[in-house]
Amino acid sequence: MSTADILYRIMWRRDKDQLEKEKVKFLDGTVTNGFKREQAADLFDMLIKYAGYSFNKSHAAAYTKVAYQIAYLKANFPAEFMDGNVSYKKITIGG
Repeated sequence: MSTADILYRIMWRRDKDQLEKEKVKFLDGTVTNGFKREQAADLFDMLIKYAGYSFNKSHAAAYTKVAYQIAYLKANFPAEFMDGNVSYKKITIGG
């Protein structure tokens, strides 16, 4: 599991040099476990493609939910919404 986490982090950072090193480890590991090298290479390429947009897509979904909630509050509780925005105060811990 820790190896998979390391690979995920490298994919997320898009570090090409590290990614090539991890690809070799990934392919060797899959061959050791009885898979064909070509299939493993195809799978690795799919993972790289997925890593390119999955992070952005998950954040877009979260921002969409927040935007919907803000629009709902503004439309249904305009006075409270504006009061919350105007009187917003940064809260700091310990001070």
